[in-house]
Amino acid sequence: MASSSSKLSVTSSNLFSNNTTAFFSIPSLQELVVVHIINQYDNVEAITEDLNAYIDIPILKTMVVQLQTQLNLFLGHVAAGALKQAEDLIIKANPKLLPALLSYKGLVVDDAGRTIYGTAWQIALGAKDVSIGKHEEMVEMIARYIKQLLNGEEMLTNQYTEQFPAGYEQQEEKQRKNDLAALEKIFYAIMQSKNDQNCEIAIKEFHDYLKKQTEGVITTGYHFNDQLFTKALKLYDNYYHQFGGYAKRKNNAAAIKVIGGIECYFTACLAQAASDGFGTIVDEKKQLSRSRLLSDGETPFFHPSLGVSHFVYNYYTGGSGPGYALWRGMTTVWLSYFKQKRQACSAIQSHYAGISTVFLGRRRGE
Repeated sequence: MASSSSKLSVTSSNLFSNNTTAFFSIPSLQELVVVHIINQYDNVEAITEDLNAYIDIPILKTMVVQLQTQLNLFLGHVAAGALKQAEDLIIKANPKLLPALLSYKGLVVDDAGRTIYGTAWQIALGAKDVSIGKHEEMVEMIARYIKQLLNGEEMLTNQYTEQFPAGYEQQEEKQRKNDLAALEKIFYAIMQSKNDQNCEIAIKEFHDYLKKQTEGVITTGYHFNDQLFTKALKLYDNYYHQFGGYAKRKNNAAAIKVIGGIECYFTACLAQAASDGFGTIVDEKKQLSRSRLLSDGETPFFHPSLGVSHFVYNYYTGGSGPGYALWRGMTTVWLSYFKQKRQACSAIQSHYAGISTVFLGRRRGE
């Protein structure tokens, strides 16, 4: 059993306050013993390891399963961009359990099919679920609660440096170069095609390339290369007239199969921003509504036909009617949104990279 001062703390009457998840109304002696056992551990993983090894107490196993279910539900809300639901679990949590809740690492699968491992804050960081205004989004909301904990700032710094370790930038730069090469290849294939059948193989190869990136478990860095979407919009602009203009076969293939295919791999918060309208978010600096329904109020962003028969068209311009001008409007508002998100992420990086250096110096006695 671990001996750290930051341990799990569970009561036999309920795990969460306000009777959200009441396990036992009148604790028995056995139940009190179980609670005592749980509170000797630092984390759920340590309990589970011992349970599998030599502890055979059914009621303890039941309690741990329920505890782990709640923790995984919390991480699932974060990955899905469900800010209100995630904050509700924090608010309703037994205060003694809050350090465990906010430091718990688990596996989640997002809407794009990526398997992600980390704490709630790390998952939000990886998704770039950050604010571009004075309001809070997921990263800021979770950080606010962590800061209220003893050594909360140090917990944030440790989690940040784990999510973005030394050398991660080089790995992501390599990925960006590979993404760009794949993107340029598919646009060239569409340009050279005589009919849809001519570029089907190239489109499938591009889709398979994107799908392959969801294999394995993401433990560090960002989950999605949003520069891929930026470059796709710019290439569409560049090829627009060569592809024949509005609603022509090649432009349709590029928009639906390529841009729509990339949109399938948006993070939850990015899909929510697209659903709200990038221009609206940028101009009004408003908090995400957290809806993932398109403007018709019925179609989900992650519809099975996304990238197959349609793509999500998002613009914010004074023009009217379809065509190149409105498409350029989409590119313009996306670039503004992308730039502000990048600035927000850079500000977080500068803050915690600096603190990390301070903490490292303290450990070395400098």
